[in-house]
Formats: sequence, structure tokens, C-alpha cells
Amino acid sequence: MTRRALRAALLLAALSTCGCTLLVALSYPSYEINYETCRLPAEATRFAALCTPQDDYNAAPPPTLEARFPLVFSSNRGGPAAGFDLVAYAVSVDFDQDSGELSLRARPCVEEQSWSPEARRLLALLERINSPADELGPTWLDDSGPEPALLFTSDREGHRELYRISHGDAPGQPLRLEELSSPQDEGYACPSPLTQSLVFCSNRSGRYQLLEQAPSPLAGGPRPGELRELATLNSPRDDRCPFVSGDRLVFCSNRPGGQGGYDLYLSRYAEGRWAEPVNLGSGVNSPADEFRPVIVPAPEFENDLLLFSSDRPGGAGGYDLYWAGLERAPAQSSEAGESASGR
Repeated sequence: MTRRALRAALLLAALSTCGCTLLVALSYPSYEINYETCRLPAEATRFAALCTPQDDYNAAPPPTLEARFPLVFSSNRGGPAAGFDLVAYAVSVDFDQDSGELSLRARPCVEEQSWSPEARRLLALLERINSPADELGPTWLDDSGPEPALLFTSDREGHRELYRISHGDAPGQPLRLEELSSPQDEGYACPSPLTQSLVFCSNRSGRYQLLEQAPSPLAGGPRPGELRELATLNSPRDDRCPFVSGDRLVFCSNRPGGQGGYDLYLSRYAEGRWAEPVNLGSGVNSPADEFRPVIVPAPEFENDLLLFSSDRPGGAGGYDLYWAGLERAPAQSSEAGESASGR
């Protein structure tokens, strides 16, 4: 293997997660690096290893796309009586050097807890979270710190509210975000560092809208922040499940003009505000419902990873998890469309 090939192999293969260096499963029949980078395909691909005939959706993204990472998402695979719980899988990224194709594989963390301390800690955290109610919309916080935390939504009090819990070993139950609580439903909270706020959705106005509180209640200030509507993003219909990654915000909406049902939209932060949202196009959206998009930055690849849920035909049943490539640069055309999703 040449020195250049060796550097490329290390760039793509030696990635770090949870404090441990892990190697991505690469295929090298000729021991040559044929592809020094990879472009994630723009067309949506079902994440078959995670899907069951029940509903599997609402993934919590890792901070970056790495060779191996834990993925937490909501599922009612335990049956209707059990409701939605958060489950955890260990995901592996497989980039084939012969074909240049990338695939995602996964296995339940319960199969790894006997030898993996990270899997044991994660499963112990989920045991503290899951209840007879529904747990939805998980999002990691402070993942680079010694005690990462998780935001999630639960209806354990009779309607959907936002909760926070630490990833550390200290005992304790999830804490409700009292500052954002109302008699209606709140959910899918995500921090927005650019605006120093916490964005979420709520139906307190009679329909679901995207809201933010600034400064974020997670900052622990002496007084509650200002609660305001994200007016440039909202529509007369339901706008739900916001997720922020840098200067990008993705969400789902059933507004007119989409592919049908709920579609996924993207907005960019520029000149002090969120720009008008762009439909992510037919490579991602379908006539069915697309729900809860999240962005996984992929610095070793040419574009980033979009994870989302859909109940489109051809899946295992109910909602399934899907992934697709997402452009980092703004779309060159103002048309809602295809270039935003990487086509």
C-alpha cells in the first residue's frame, strides 16, 4: 500500500467514538484505496437493520458520522400496550473500496452489553427514561462533555412535555422542562447555538408550530427567556419536529405544495434570521408521511447524512427509518427542490 493510500485508509477507517478507537469495516481485496472519499447517495435508503413491522422512528443523531456509533430511537415494537420506548442500536458504517458504495449496519446494544461498558451505560440510561407512557424525539446534549444528557418528549403527565436526563451514572429521574410546559403538547426540542435558543414544536396555538425560547432554558439563567414563534418557518398547517445543525434547520410540515402528507423542509440561518424553508424534493419526500428529520455531520464525506422516518410503501410496516445524503452548501436554485437534497 502506498503512503498516500495508507493516509486515505486511516482517514476513513480510524475514527473515534465514546473514547475508543474503532475501525470501520472496509473491503480491500487488492489492498488499494480506490476511493479517498465518498458521496452519500441523495435518494432515500431504508435502514433495514433497524426496522420492524411496528413503528420505528424519531432517531437521536450522533454528533458526527463515525465508523461506529450508538443510535437511539423510538419504537413500539413491544406491542400497542407497551407504547413507544427508546431503544438503542450500535451502528457500523461500511464503505466498500471496490464498489465505492456505503451501507449502514446495526445490531441491538442489548447484544453487546456483556462486553461493552458504553452499551451498558446507555441501556441503564434508557431504563431510567422508559415508562408506561410514550417516549419520543430523543436528542443528545453536550455530547463532548463528561456527562452528556438527553432531551426527549413524554406524555407521562397526560400530554406531551419535554424532559432532560443526564447520561452519567448518578441516580435520578428525568427532569421536566418547566419553563416550556403548558396544558397543550410540546415536543422535539433541540438547541440552536447560533441563536442561543432552544427550538421545539407545540400545538398551544391550536395547530403545531415551531417555537423557540431565547436564551435557552438549558443555560440556567435567573429568568425565563423570551418565547417566540419562528414566523418565517411556520405555515397555516402543522409544522413539527425541528432539528438544528449549525446554520441548518430541518423540520416536517403538511403544508400545501409538497409531495403529499408530511414533507421534510430545510432552512438556513443568514443575516440574523432563518430563511424561507425549501422542500427537500422527491429524492427524500414521498406521497406518504416523512417525519422527524435530523442531520448527522459527516466531515470525512462529501456531504452530510440526513436521518428521518417515513411510512411510505415498501417498508417493514408502520414508520421505518431512512437515510440520505444532504448538501452542506446552499442550493444554487431558488426552486424548492431537488438540489437541496443533493440531487
